[in-house]
Amino acid sequence: MNLIEFYRNNPALVWEILKFIRPREVAFIHSNPKRTKRYITIINIRNLWKCLYRFFEKGVEHHFFASIEYLKKFENGKKLDLKTEWHPFGWDLVLDIDEHAEDVEERIKLAYEKARKIVDFLFDNHISFRIHFTGSKGFHIYIPWKWLKEHGWLAEDYGKYNRVIAELIWEKTRVKTDVSTLSKQKDLIRVPFSVHPETGLLCYPLTLQQFKKFKIDMAYPENIDNTFETNKLKKATVTFNKKGTILNKEVILCRYSNE
Repeated sequence: MNLIEFYRNNPALVWEILKFIRPREVAFIHSNPKRTKRYITIINIRNLWKCLYRFFEKGVEHHFFASIEYLKKFENGKKLDLKTEWHPFGWDLVLDIDEHAEDVEERIKLAYEKARKIVDFLFDNHISFRIHFTGSKGFHIYIPWKWLKEHGWLAEDYGKYNRVIAELIWEKTRVKTDVSTLSKQKDLIRVPFSVHPETGLLCYPLTLQQFKKFKIDMAYPENIDNTFETNKLKKATVTFNKKGTILNKEVILCRYSNE
């Protein structure tokens, strides 16, 4: 699959990627550590396109990640070096639900059953959340920083209560979830609408309605037209191409949340 062509044919997805990564560290992880690049700052569509071409023009070999924490990128007009100057101002609480069965469809089915119980619990208790299919083993459920902040959580609380949260989820749903692996400073999470190098599937944000009838076919890039349009809220005009030249394309802006 030509990933660059895929993104050019689906500009709304690139817009969604930018919204997700803009406040975060960006990383392109390769099985060869020498080809891994971390601590990247992307603040506009031109920066994003340059990185997409740099890492994906010749194929999908890198995992496209971003930090869970939201980071201060500039100080007094000067760009900060995220490798040495790490100043979080927020974070998402991420629940990692996956399975390790050898058969892909079986492990996704088992992970879905777990995720469904957690989603029902969060929904019934009016807790804001987002759901991403990871493109491989299961699902990530995000409780966004906006909701956490409104309910008294602090930026410095990141990672402090992971055991308490895991125990609460177990008590209410009888599902064991891995919060500990996503609670350390500089932890990374897969970027929505990126393609998993090993499976070829999208890390796919799901509306609650899509999640309830989720099938793995929804995460194949070639099926994106059949699912993405159902999420549209409103239209807007954005401008980008390889060199950042104005194209004035009308795209769909989306929201993937129960908010």
